[in-house]
Amino acid sequence: MRDAACLDEDPELFFPLTELDSNPQVDQARAVCRRCAALLDCRFWAIENGEDAGIWGATTAAQRRAIRRALLNERGPDTD
Repeated sequence: MRDAACLDEDPELFFPLTELDSNPQVDQARAVCRRCAALLDCRFWAIENGEDAGIWGATTAAQRRAIRRALLNERGPDTD
């Protein structure tokens, strides 16, 4: 993550009060993410670790929850 585009940004940018698509701060954070070489690594980390706040890998918490649910549904029930 040493090459992350967000390293020189104010961390508060990535934790807006509301994560609505209409929030300009969300757009600004996503713009930083979209120019980042670590975008997918960041997104996958946040999904795998259940990060439930902020913009990670250009996704909101709600988007990551939806992705996580879809992945879990795709894998099916545990077969221990």
